[in-house]
Amino acid sequence: MKKIKLALVGNPNVGKTSLFNQLTGLNQKVGNYIGVTVDKKIGYFHYENTYYQIVDLPGTYSIYPSSEDEEIVSRLLLKNNLNDLDYPDKIIVVANSSNLKQSILLLRQVQDLGFSVLFALNMLDEAKKKGISINIEKLKKFLITEIVLINARKGIGLNEMKKKIKNLNQNTKKNYFFFNPGIHYSLAINDVKNNYKVNTYQAWYYLAYNKKFFKKNCLLNKIKKKYNIIPKRLQIKETLDRYEEIGKIFSITVSEFLSDKEKNCLEFSKKIDNYLVLHPFWGYFFFYLFYFPFFNVFFFGQKFLNNL
Repeated sequence: MKKIKLALVGNPNVGKTSLFNQLTGLNQKVGNYIGVTVDKKIGYFHYENTYYQIVDLPGTYSIYPSSEDEEIVSRLLLKNNLNDLDYPDKIIVVANSSNLKQSILLLRQVQDLGFSVLFALNMLDEAKKKGISINIEKLKKFLITEIVLINARKGIGLNEMKKKIKNLNQNTKKNYFFFNPGIHYSLAINDVKNNYKVNTYQAWYYLAYNKKFFKKNCLLNKIKKKYNIIPKRLQIKETLDRYEEIGKIFSITVSEFLSDKEKNCLEFSKKIDNYLVLHPFWGYFFFYLFYFPFFNVFFFGQKFLNNL
């Protein structure tokens, strides 16, 4: 029977664990990652003669970790070791439909690492209640990946998800990257690629990340020194460039509508501004109405304190 290894990746509190529980049921086990006390959740399910192992990774906002939990995600995705027990064949990136921008940032990084990715939009009903409308077809076109709509808490969309996971082509070779490092860093990137046998984005990541599992790497440090690489500067460049692209995608694919209650509040606020605060006559009255109490409190209060 064919075996596929999956990993659930996403920001904190997007519904990954609920999805994991729905997919695996009671067929799961919990342990610890080697050397750390963070929970390691692994589960299993079958679908159309394929046996799936799925790992629920800790929540993270980026593959640049700022905590022990997030470092586990980075370590696994950067291993490049196909024989590792947990190294995934395919990735499911779970997103909160009400907060897509952060999820798309993480999705893009995972895509650039070379993984086949399924983008799971969770809690779309909650997004609609907040007046957020997502054009799924346009979003799919811009992200160049399969999208599935789910409600992880209620188990809605699981069959469609399993079907799309099965059809994800993990052998497709991509000849493009969503993040362009620019020619300024090309020589350093080529040095890393030649020495470590990694793709362009992985080489960039090796240069941009400067903690723990890269610190004692003498060759990598020599490359950084040779090209005067400042890791934090590279991370900032990447974040700004990615959010510029995400902003363009968001403006075309996502619409936000105000509820009746929000519209009424906005209209009321505009009326206050127009007829009182910014009015050519009543605006001055409004200013002095608030100015004199404050003036009296500070002026007479200071005199009182001086007499003590």
